Amino acid sequence: MNKYSEDLRQKVKKYLAKEGSNVSKAAKLFEISRTTIYSWIKSNFKLNEPKRTAYKLNEQLLEDEIANRNDIILRELSSKLDVSVSTVWYALKRMGYVKKKNPVTQKDVYIKDKHTPTG
Repeated sequence: MNKYSEDLRQKVKKYLAKEGSNVSKAAKLFEISRTTIYSWIKSNFKLNEPKRTAYKLNEQLLEDEIANRNDIILRELSSKLDVSVSTVWYALKRMGYVKKKNPVTQKDVYIKDKHTPTG
């Protein structure tokens, strides 16, 4: 939620354009902080839209990669799927995968945890 209206932002923008960019005077006149005005200038006086979580990661591809090779490491998965390592880790956690040690090969493998609710 934005504390200041678009109308106020436009008034400050017009004032700064007319008065030669004196931020201190504008801050006193409109009773807002200079820091606020500087942040508006930096964002070109646009309202900040709420950030939405957009998943770039295709979970089906991730699931297919795990099914093909369950001992793959996160770095390999992240480079194959073109996302960060933390994105892969959080997706695996969200999908209910856990890392377990294979007793035969002594490698870490990813398996679906039966006790983790998915949703």
